[in-house]
Amino acid sequence: DSFTHACSFHDGVVTDLGVLGAAQRSGWTAANAYAIDDAGTIVGFTTTPTHQGSVAFIVSPGGPMVDLNTLVADLPAGSQLLDARAIAKDGSIAVTWAPTYRSPGHAAKLIPLD
Repeated sequence: DSFTHACSFHDGVVTDLGVLGAAQRSGWTAANAYAIDDAGTIVGFTTTPTHQGSVAFIVSPGGPMVDLNTLVADLPAGSQLLDARAIAKDGSIAVTWAPTYRSPGHAAKLIPLD
């Protein structure tokens, strides 16, 4: 397609990470990767062709793209993780979080529980 997809490059091989599966069926067709950690976990965001909304994602090595919103148990109702900008060695992720749809975003840090 004519939209951007997030990809990884390792040992001379480019791998298309695609877009979120459910999002792709509802018109979310572009994805951008922002960061990769030493283990190969990639974070970024997927968006609509007209950039009217975005969703933060994470991709573990060899795994599918996963909506970060589905992994946060106590995310306030109606709020959304819009993008993921960085991932640290300890697994914490810098994200942009919005308390409601189309409200201004705020920086936040996700900390893994395991």
